[in-house]
Amino acid sequence: MKTPLAIKLPMCMPRTARLPGSPARVIAALCLAAGLAAPDGLQWNSRAEACITAQTPAERIADGLPDPENAALLYWICWSTGFDTFGDGSQFQSEPDWKPSAEYIKTLSENQGVIRQLLRATRIEECEWGVEYSQGFGALMPHLGKLRAATRVLAADSRRLANDGKVEDAAERVAAIFRMARHAAQDPVLISSLVGLAIHNAGKTELEWLVTNGHLSDAGRKNIADAVVQIPASDPFKFHDAIKMERDIALEWIKKEFTGPAAGRRFLAEFAMPANDDDAAVAQVRKYNAQELAEGVDMMRPAYDEAIAAWGKPDAGERLRAIEGRVNSGAFGPVAKLMFPALNRSHEAYERGIKDVMMVREMVGAR
Repeated sequence: MKTPLAIKLPMCMPRTARLPGSPARVIAALCLAAGLAAPDGLQWNSRAEACITAQTPAERIADGLPDPENAALLYWICWSTGFDTFGDGSQFQSEPDWKPSAEYIKTLSENQGVIRQLLRATRIEECEWGVEYSQGFGALMPHLGKLRAATRVLAADSRRLANDGKVEDAAERVAAIFRMARHAAQDPVLISSLVGLAIHNAGKTELEWLVTNGHLSDAGRKNIADAVVQIPASDPFKFHDAIKMERDIALEWIKKEFTGPAAGRRFLAEFAMPANDDDAAVAQVRKYNAQELAEGVDMMRPAYDEAIAAWGKPDAGERLRAIEGRVNSGAFGPVAKLMFPALNRSHEAYERGIKDVMMVREMVGAR
């Protein structure tokens, strides 16, 4: 009896989700599996094609079965299939003497499949989160909170494993935290840079714990070194690119989003967050129509351009503080007084990130 096509397909395609992205490619894959010619213009991943057209199981796995090339897909699979068991990871505490409770040890031990899924996601080089930049300051980035939770879970599991004598597995969790730090900062958005830095700091804390307690083997050190060298030494968390993106959103998206005679009032209601309680500036912007708001936004351009030019320079802190002083004095208009970011603090985080990355590299002997 012939095996129906519906049964043959899983042998060639273990999971439809593993085929590259679009429905069109899935259609192409189905055509291949049925021995039909693919419709014109349809393409698929070469490894997927090899799997689909293979005649025997040995041929299918000769070069490995196709997997996603975007880490974000695996992260979301992990977060959607069991990760909630760990909650937000808040049971973990970074203090040197913290140990997971017996109940938490049980939870971690019984859900290693979820953690292995998470580890696989961190090992994929590319990570595209699909941020809707067209939504400007309203773009949602739920993955950042998930990454922070995943960091705490991996840190807790690392402590559990180290205390059980499984030091190389413990080091793999710490290496994964560093890989997640790079993934978190993939998008040129300031909050992404800050979260990437925070995750890297968490990895550094756990690395120091392993070293202090004699739990870092040579193999574990190399594993972590391989992870940290993937984080660039120059602007490791993409702060400079993030400031440029913030400028572009501030200067272009606001003008497109807030139109009409009540543009200023809508802008204040939805997005402006006065940092200095400047009632006069608020009152002035509230009266703006679309053209006046656009002109007010354009007045911020020199402030952003000067800040971007100063970024990374030896005297950047002094120059950025001077720019902020002029912003607060009204030199760049009332819109800038209400929403121009405190870039001096961001630059301090940028400098701290560079130092921390170099410190971690030295700790594990990475070049």
